Amino acid sequence: LPGGFPRFTYVILDISREKEAEAGLARANEQVAIDRNRLDAVVGATPSAVVLVEASTGTFSYLNQRARTLYGTDYTGSDLKAHRAMVHALMPDGTPCSLEEMPVSQSLKFGKAIHNKEMVIERPDGVRLPVLVSSAPIFDARGSITTAVVSFNDITEQKRMNEALRESEERMRFALEMSNISAWELDIEDHTANRSLDHDRIFGYDTLLPAWTYEMFLDHVLPEDRHGVDAKFRHATATGGDWNFECRIRRADGEIRWIQAAGRHRHG
Repeated sequence: LPGGFPRFTYVILDISREKEAEAGLARANEQVAIDRNRLDAVVGATPSAVVLVEASTGTFSYLNQRARTLYGTDYTGSDLKAHRAMVHALMPDGTPCSLEEMPVSQSLKFGKAIHNKEMVIERPDGVRLPVLVSSAPIFDARGSITTAVVSFNDITEQKRMNEALRESEERMRFALEMSNISAWELDIEDHTANRSLDHDRIFGYDTLLPAWTYEMFLDHVLPEDRHGVDAKFRHATATGGDWNFECRIRRADGEIRWIQAAGRHRHG
């Protein structure tokens, strides 16, 4: 200005609260990062696939490494937010699963915990995997559902083993039928037995009885042979040895037959 000094016009604004808010947000973000690292360390060590699904968006907010592997995805960071969490699922018989039937929906909508529901998930690459799914809701301080924790385990190998066992049992059952041999499995503790229909037919029953016990078997053994059969049984159970015998039985229709039996202890 002519004849004077330059001047500045300015205003002052107290931004202490904003700075405190920024610092608080930074601390919160740091705590979130620490919590996420802890989550990765704890949940990442479990053999189960674990995902977090947000109630507000229905999207993944977290997948552990096992979930990424099983689901066939490398989603990270913002990609998690963009991906729909409602995995295309099927019922065990291959029919589509409605949204209401899915465990995650039960947890997010109704606050239910669902345990070990057998389903089939279809991955983005089209691969289908049989899984056991569990889901549980997480509530905030007001009691509102915020998140669902969903875990699932691939049971492909278990299904294969069960199928192989079933086929093996079918082959054994066929071999026994062709050989006119029946089998039974006796529980040493309570003397109850699992057996086939052919077993009950040997004793004169047309249909499988509701139950069969060692005592029922002894009732069919003729009195003259009963003591010897029972003595061999008690010796076998006491020593863990084999139980082999021949004896006469009286069938349900009164007919007397000779039978030969051979048994061996099986543990577990």
